[in-house]
Amino acid sequence: MTAPAPRLPRPWLATVLALLFGSWGALYTSGVLAVLIFLMYLALLAMVGVSPTTSILIVALVSGAGAWAWVRLSLGERLPPALRRFDRLSLRQALLLGAVMVVALMLFTRTAFTVLNYGGYSMAPTLLSGDQVSVVVAPALRGEVRRGDLVSFRSPWKNGPRSTIVSRVAGVAGDRVEVRKGVLLVNGKVADIPAAFSALRAAGCVDEELFLNNLAVVDQSQTDPSADLVVEDAVLLAPTPVPAGSVAVISDNRSDLFMDSRSFGFLPLSSINGKLVAPRPDYAGMRPEDCLPPTERRR
Repeated sequence: MTAPAPRLPRPWLATVLALLFGSWGALYTSGVLAVLIFLMYLALLAMVGVSPTTSILIVALVSGAGAWAWVRLSLGERLPPALRRFDRLSLRQALLLGAVMVVALMLFTRTAFTVLNYGGYSMAPTLLSGDQVSVVVAPALRGEVRRGDLVSFRSPWKNGPRSTIVSRVAGVAGDRVEVRKGVLLVNGKVADIPAAFSALRAAGCVDEELFLNNLAVVDQSQTDPSADLVVEDAVLLAPTPVPAGSVAVISDNRSDLFMDSRSFGFLPLSSINGKLVAPRPDYAGMRPEDCLPPTERRR
């Protein structure tokens, strides 16, 4: 004598559970395969840069519609017997599987891929405060760090701020990096895109007289790590070649003082904790408010 199939929630209850608890609520409807699809869908939304809040809302709506269809249309009954047995879980099994899925998703976002909520102006106009950007965390997935890559890292200063910093790789091992009148030079050649730099300067987003905008990147290993900036004598020094195992990072925004290799020296590759997947910036119509904090915007 075969055991009767578990009784599924009513369509309206399945929809409410799915909308309130997202994929975990849909899991209670015994739609295991559907939940796996929803989680994959959530990961895809994160990979294309959709904010976590928007992703959760989208997945909740899709889960609600899917749960309603799963129960109302008896989609589970159309599965092959082997899959149907796998798909029909008790409440205890559903909760356990849901917990495993949540833990797996958390581990994935911490070790392989995540979304960064960017705050600040050092990377304007590439990134503006409030932007969400995809970050490849796993070294095996992000590959070799090259010139032009956007990377995230912790402050190299042991006694300095510990917040995540985002900057652009300007030089790799052997390169000589400096900034003159706001223009980035690598091995003595202009590394900025001329049209992009012209647009930034026309919008007032480049301060040619700024101390950091007339500075060579040198070995800062002997400087005081608690100092806010390097000593002014460094302005007169020639750029130091980037040592092996390190890179030089320079902010895109050159309208103010921002933390990068001009202030803390070379960044060890081991300090990099992610590579950002950011869209190419649109320099057309650049305005001062795009690169200045609200308290410093020109009126």
